Amino acid sequence: MTGHDVAQLARVQVTAASMPALRVEALHKRYNGVEALAGLTFDVQQGEVFGLLGPNGAGKTTTINVIATLMRPSAGDVFVFGHSVRWEPAAVRPLVGVALQDVALYPNLTATENLRFLGRMYGMCRRDLEERVHDSLTLVGLQSRRGDRVATLSNGMKRRLSLAAAILHRPRLVLLDEATVGIDPHSREDIVSVVCRLRGEGVAILYTSHYLAEAERVCDRVAIMDEGRILAMGTLDALLAGRSSNEIVESPRLSLEHLFLQLTAKGPRG
Repeated sequence: MTGHDVAQLARVQVTAASMPALRVEALHKRYNGVEALAGLTFDVQQGEVFGLLGPNGAGKTTTINVIATLMRPSAGDVFVFGHSVRWEPAAVRPLVGVALQDVALYPNLTATENLRFLGRMYGMCRRDLEERVHDSLTLVGLQSRRGDRVATLSNGMKRRLSLAAAILHRPRLVLLDEATVGIDPHSREDIVSVVCRLRGEGVAILYTSHYLAEAERVCDRVAIMDEGRILAMGTLDALLAGRSSNEIVESPRLSLEHLFLQLTAKGPRG
């Protein structure tokens, strides 16, 4: 390899390391004339947990579905490590792991059988698949329940198994949509611990949650959204000091909950 080749390789490596894991640009999504996403723009860096917070109907799940290539955007685009979800969905999918709010597991299969089935869909060879099934179940604390049918597991265990399924293929971006909703404190703690471990390994995580104290603990940056738009975005310190990137809030003594309620207050929610 020549000196020029070495220098070029080094530039490529630096570019790859500094590239955002996720870039959302002017994203719109319309359903029957209703605009669910109205020009959403944000990015998530490698090794960052980015919290997307908002009330019911704010557009969080729609955002997750577009990023995961489950929906096509009406306008704008999303780039996962430089690959467009609009034009390169096949290149995006192996890079992304998704745990949706509605747990997508086969109830009559065991935990292991669910992961094996998913691994075969990803085209994993048998030896690699068995190793990753073992590692994923161990990471989420379900190795002892590997032979149990999903129908017999608690809600918390199902959520943890859903997370194991999302990280089975070792994605570089993980999308977690209300990953801890409706589960016991121990399972919530297990999931938070896994999220922190993945961040330490350089994985980028987009994290939606209704638990604001949990978001304060886990997220490096947050965006508060409603009606398909981002109302405030920044680090927790900046937001809580009243210095959101959009300069919406001026009060110096807000909690994240107060900020959330102030920005999204529109009366009763469904």
